[in-house]
Amino acid sequence: MNLTEVIKFLESNQLTVRHSHKNEDFIIKEIAPLDSADKSDISYVNKDKYLLDLTRTNAGAVLVNAKFAKYVPTHTQILEVENPYLAFAYLTHLFAKPEFANPKHNFALDFPNPAVTIAHNVF
Repeated sequence: MNLTEVIKFLESNQLTVRHSHKNEDFIIKEIAPLDSADKSDISYVNKDKYLLDLTRTNAGAVLVNAKFAKYVPTHTQILEVENPYLAFAYLTHLFAKPEFANPKHNFALDFPNPAVTIAHNVF
């Protein structure tokens, strides 16, 4: 998924996104923490305690509010939103790994063990 599609997705969920274009559009491979993200990742920050990680991140794009936008490195694209955590929560649905995409699948059944009993409503 590319950055433009991510922005359109967030906007379709009624989030206002102010995008500071620093580079061209790029493919986002995954969501990653600030301290381990690379140029093909997106990350977010919404607390002061992550400010140092924000200034050092290698993320291709980062979700921030207006308070943190000035600390984003010049090589990282800024997606300014009112609530970065909410935007991040929406993006987790787009980037969910297949093993987490089906919350109704009972993974315990994939590894049967006669010594273990799991209720029918436990996933």
